[in-house]
Amino acid sequence: NGAALSYQWLFNGTNLPGAISNVLTLTLVDTNAAGPYAALVSNPYRTLSTTNATLTVVPLTASVSPASQSLFVGDTATLSAVVQKNGPFTYQWRYNGADIPDQTHSTLTLSGLTTNQSGSYSVRATNAYGVVESTNATLAVVDAAPTITSGPFNRFTWAGDSYTFNVGANGSKPLSYQWSFNGVP
Repeated sequence: NGAALSYQWLFNGTNLPGAISNVLTLTLVDTNAAGPYAALVSNPYRTLSTTNATLTVVPLTASVSPASQSLFVGDTATLSAVVQKNGPFTYQWRYNGADIPDQTHSTLTLSGLTTNQSGSYSVRATNAYGVVESTNATLAVVDAAPTITSGPFNRFTWAGDSYTFNVGANGSKPLSYQWSFNGVP
């Protein structure tokens, strides 16, 4: 008892130079640091090896991929993705597997949609440690006649009060509205 302990850390079974403490701290970890770590603990009577502890290093993870959408001609589509850890990131949006020129932000906004913009969209994110590509989001752009989705609704009101009718509609843009009273515009 009372004999001093000595330590030697190993990576992939090889001594790590200068790693001779009971604590091993790794800084600025990259994918090359992934693998099994163990420590040799010694005193004048015996040397023991710990079991391996495996470090897995994930360079990038797309935690939120863009969502598929079905929209109408003239609508605006907004696609976005969230990448975890170790920025800054650079982004490149892709359409049907090809890079979209000048689309290098975490969000892609497509205004005034046309049917030829239907397809698969993804984003590739890069940092100093690697590259990750999101799953594909399908954008379906439909050219359709307008449909009424809600209202207007019957309402009772008092003479002298104000009332506002509302109607909801979907279809290819632009939509135009014409209100009528007793069948007259």
